[in-house]
Amino acid sequence: MAIQKSITSKHGVSASTSYSRITSIMYDREKTSDNVTVRFKVWKDAAANRAGKDPLEYFTFTFTYNEDARAPILMVQAYNAMKTKNDIGGNDFTSGTTDV
Repeated sequence: MAIQKSITSKHGVSASTSYSRITSIMYDREKTSDNVTVRFKVWKDAAANRAGKDPLEYFTFTFTYNEDARAPILMVQAYNAMKTKNDIGGNDFTSGTTDV
């Protein structure tokens, strides 16, 4: 799973077909909180990721895990949550995203 989207990095680099992939999910299984912290990397494109190039960006966001949601798989909920964020590093993920 990954998301393709046009972004501009914090260094001003534009990537019209950037490739964003979740690299870690931190979830408190002891239930002291339902908050989930997600870290993902953004590459210039899918080819840069496959070639082992360094990512353009690393981003982190949080969301509330819902065990009763239609998407019970944590990874799916994380990608769905990413697409509700309108300011991740100055980029709006609420539109223009493509699941790849």
